[in-house]
Amino acid sequence: MALGTPDAWIGEDVMVQVDNPVESFWGPLLEVNDRGVTIHFLQKLGELEERRQLGEKVEDLRQEMRHHQVFFHWNNVRLIARPGKPEEE
Repeated sequence: MALGTPDAWIGEDVMVQVDNPVESFWGPLLEVNDRGVTIHFLQKLGELEERRQLGEKVEDLRQEMRHHQVFFHWNNVRLIARPGKPEEE
């Protein structure tokens, strides 16, 4: 497991972009394997961001938000990245 690869990001917030149609999903990365990736997808990310800016703790807010474990097969993944973090080489 090398730094800068998705399996090194388990537990961190990531953005997964998929094809058909192009759509982005955000949430904590749960698993990476040879078939694809699984994240906790937060349905109301905008509300989470607003409340976080008002000082509420993310951990408390996540328990209130509706989230789902979502699996994305590598055939459909266009991009996986950690928002706001420079990628290591």
